[in-house]
Amino acid sequence: MVPWALIRLKKLSSTLLSFILLLPYLAAQQTPRAQIESLIRSNQLDAAEQQLFSQLQAHPSDGWALDLLGTVRLKQKRTSEATALFHRAHSLNTNDSNALRGLAESAAASETFDDAIAWYTKLLELNPTDLASRKQLALLQEKAGRYADSVATIQKIPVASRSADLLPTLASDYLNVHQEQKLAPLVQQVVKLGPANSNVMLDFVAVLVRNGYIQDSEKILQIARPSKPTAKYLHTLARVREAQDNLPEASKLFQQALQLDPKSFDLLFDGARFSGQHNRWDEAVGYLQKCDEVNPDRPEVLLKLTLAYLKTRRREKAVSVARRLASVSPNDPNAQYILAFALVENELWETAEPMARKAVEQNPKDANSQLLMGIIHLNKGELDAARVSFDETLRLDPNLLDAHYYSALVSDRKGDVDAARTELDALVVKNPDHANAQAELGVLRLRAGDAQGARAALEAAVRLQPEASQTHYQLGLVYARLGLQDESKAQMAEFQKLREAEDNLRKREAGVKVP
Repeated sequence: MVPWALIRLKKLSSTLLSFILLLPYLAAQQTPRAQIESLIRSNQLDAAEQQLFSQLQAHPSDGWALDLLGTVRLKQKRTSEATALFHRAHSLNTNDSNALRGLAESAAASETFDDAIAWYTKLLELNPTDLASRKQLALLQEKAGRYADSVATIQKIPVASRSADLLPTLASDYLNVHQEQKLAPLVQQVVKLGPANSNVMLDFVAVLVRNGYIQDSEKILQIARPSKPTAKYLHTLARVREAQDNLPEASKLFQQALQLDPKSFDLLFDGARFSGQHNRWDEAVGYLQKCDEVNPDRPEVLLKLTLAYLKTRRREKAVSVARRLASVSPNDPNAQYILAFALVENELWETAEPMARKAVEQNPKDANSQLLMGIIHLNKGELDAARVSFDETLRLDPNLLDAHYYSALVSDRKGDVDAARTELDALVVKNPDHANAQAELGVLRLRAGDAQGARAALEAAVRLQPEASQTHYQLGLVYARLGLQDESKAQMAEFQKLREAEDNLRKREAGVKVP
């Protein structure tokens, strides 16, 4: 009889021999993947891509190769291609964690946060101990405004495993769900962080500034101050100074930060916000143009650049950028609305009308869309249709001041001057800084023979909107009526100067050289 020990030994030897015989095959399977992963880690993307093409040509359904090629595409910022590759890998194996992670990262890169959240959720269902993915999920939930969900996700990460960069996210979450009492312990944790976590401290300060905690911001900034100020430190300090209404210092700090990092998208974009909020629209245009150069076709940049061009009366450029926005975001009703708005500002009523009508059909309860449709009707002379649109606008939002202004214009054009003047009087009482209302009220008062009342309204309009040429013309007429000839001549000269500037701007936009 053969001893059992000898039988076991023979079985073990047979298994070992089989494993040894399989080693070359296993090595052949693992080596290409390991090599390609190494190339990707060292950022040799072209070489990795070539090897992956060869691999997929021979084995089109290799999930790992599809995942790695998707990773290459993500690093190349070819997000749509990356998404398609990860979808293909996921369709071959719905439990492919790399494909799920890739889909989540692709969605996050495209800022489609809801999709990214859904993919990370599926990944965590597959692997609940994946703390890195849980952290990314929490960060995305905060960005998407799901603050309570973000808190719940962070609480599922063991305290010992929570990285310091979760503190700003948690602070934002607590403040947005009105749990302010939980902020103080987080501030204490941040204060104790060392120099290695200065970026976390600055991110935390940014959250505090947005929510009005300026004293705590100052305390943390004093601790986080580097020996040699960085662009991020100066930018954060600028936000604090802005919150303290020290605008000259804030502006100076913005400029210093840009000198250190002139291609920082976040810094340029925030600079545009700062300039726009303080009516420095030419400066805002410059910042937004640089944003578009650094990171082209970002919808939020194109939206703000369109509005900034309109503010600076570069209407043709506004239309051009709005068309780009509509092309980049074809399914976004807001993009279509902005394009229609830019066309209206450019007096292209017929072109704007289908887009405005579509905006109303898509969201009939949106007061701004109804308002835009009414403006188009008004400028096409369709007064009854305009009245219906403006009445609906005011039903949806009685506090929309522009709707009252345009409603008064309809009344005036239909011959009901008293109704128009009554509505404008009420509007400027409610908001004396509505330049268009003051200008129109001045014209109506002048027509009614109330020269002094017209003077008060038109002087207010010129102060609020000095670039409006027609208002200077009307004020010149009022001064002439009152016998103030010198003042009248000054206003007419300003009118001519502004009209000439407007004409030259239109010529330049059309490519005509202007001396």
